[in-house]
Amino acid sequence: MKDFQTDKAQIISILEQFPNYNVSLSAGELKNMKAKTMIILGDHDSSIPLECVLNANNIPNFCLWILPNTGHVAHEGANKTVLIELSKKFFSDKSN
Repeated sequence: MKDFQTDKAQIISILEQFPNYNVSLSAGELKNMKAKTMIILGDHDSSIPLECVLNANNIPNFCLWILPNTGHVAHEGANKTVLIELSKKFFSDKSN
């Protein structure tokens, strides 16, 4: 079993690498994705409309987490601990 501190440090370093970026993929491109994919969205995010994220349903192995009372920076502030725990669960699930 991996050490919690190592897992936490790895997740935090991933989050810190991508503060703002844009990705635009067609429904066909999304359907061809093979990687397990997690999208995290704050329920008060004004930068990314929920309709855009729902388009990700075309990804075969897709997981969406909508964090309550959260804006665009779901990985910061009060939700950081919850986000790390959810991320660890997502990455440790070997079912897909």
